[in-house]
Amino acid sequence: MKKWLQLLLVLVLAFVMCSCGGNQNIEPLPKPIPSSTPDIADDENERNDSIELIMLRQSMIETSYTAAVAYLGMFDGEYDDLEVQLDALGITEDYPYLLEVQEDHFVNFDGQELYLIVPRDVDAEITIYEWIIDEYNDYLPEEGEVVFSCVGEPVLVRGNMSEIVPNFMVEIISEDGMRLQYTPCLSGVDGSLETPYEEPFVKDITPYDFLNMGSVQDEFFDESVLWMYSSWDTEIYTVDDEYLQLSLSFYEDGFVECCYGLSGEMMKVYYSGTYMRSYGESGDTFILELSLDINDSQNDVPESIVSEVVISWYEDGYALVLTYVDGDRLSEKEQDIQHLFFPSFG
Repeated sequence: MKKWLQLLLVLVLAFVMCSCGGNQNIEPLPKPIPSSTPDIADDENERNDSIELIMLRQSMIETSYTAAVAYLGMFDGEYDDLEVQLDALGITEDYPYLLEVQEDHFVNFDGQELYLIVPRDVDAEITIYEWIIDEYNDYLPEEGEVVFSCVGEPVLVRGNMSEIVPNFMVEIISEDGMRLQYTPCLSGVDGSLETPYEEPFVKDITPYDFLNMGSVQDEFFDESVLWMYSSWDTEIYTVDDEYLQLSLSFYEDGFVECCYGLSGEMMKVYYSGTYMRSYGESGDTFILELSLDINDSQNDVPESIVSEVVISWYEDGYALVLTYVDGDRLSEKEQDIQHLFFPSFG
């Protein structure tokens, strides 16, 4: 019996071995499907930025530029009107990313100047504040409330009631911790974009050729600059071979104050009155009407002064030129008909 069981076991094993042998074709296991190779460009461009935007940012790498800013002309429409405006300028081919700015990255302030702001770093923190300059803070600029914030995205901002008095401030904190606080506005000299004179810098990418921008000096003088500062001061050479220190203070409501005294001494003569643009041929002509308030000098001075003057920017953009056209002088003893006034925050 035991031998019979051993024989049966040998037969079964032989049968199994025969059925597993021979030339039977066995299909190999399918090879695993490799995962798609990561696209390096996509990995570096998770925001799907346009090539032009990437190149702009690369041009600022390892520089002192924290952002690129462009003035895009006057614009009084809403977000839905932007494409028509930008197409009309003919700049969307060179600046295709302008059309990619979403509505929630279009920031509105009072005013019609349109600006593009592009941070250098994709992780830069961007905050836009109100920028306040008025009689309530003695015309000393200060930041107000936060209006907008984002990280790394281009932003379009419309604002600035005046060409040279901004009403918004942009703060950008880059990846390396560099902080830019910048108030975009236009130069009173040639209408170009004003940029910081010290680090961190702003790269001006304004499309001047497309805008056909002329000099601001060819247009009407922006009188809001008069009341931007607490006073405008000059030194006047007199017929008595003396020097007078003369100061003019303008206010937004058309009120003006004038005072003067010998250089190095206290002011002795005070006038107050009004100033009004006369819209003469130059566009920079103003009428000053003043009445005497105080006369502590030893000289007789006029009880009233009516003077027509031209006020314009000096060539360097940091002073005003006042030129007499007709009427009275602010001081009877002035020798010259033209004076250079420098701003003072008082």
